[in-house]
Amino acid sequence: MNENDHCEIFDFIVDPEWKDVRAEIATNTLVYHYLIESRTFEDKLKGSYVLIVHEKVLKYYEKDISSEDYEVLKKKYPE
Repeated sequence: MNENDHCEIFDFIVDPEWKDVRAEIATNTLVYHYLIESRTFEDKLKGSYVLIVHEKVLKYYEKDISSEDYEVLKKKYPE
């Protein structure tokens, strides 16, 4: 991770906008960066878009999800 990545995670922790979910977002961001650094995304069959909840990768996607799918996930995993 570079300095910008560290700043991004720090911002999630201190920014009042993320008050209710700051720990979850910061932790999941760390997991995401770990996946990048461990080259997990090099297996293109899994996809390079991921759903991370509570530090666990729940699903890989081959492409970005639709706005409809996003709304379904937002209801299933509220902030």
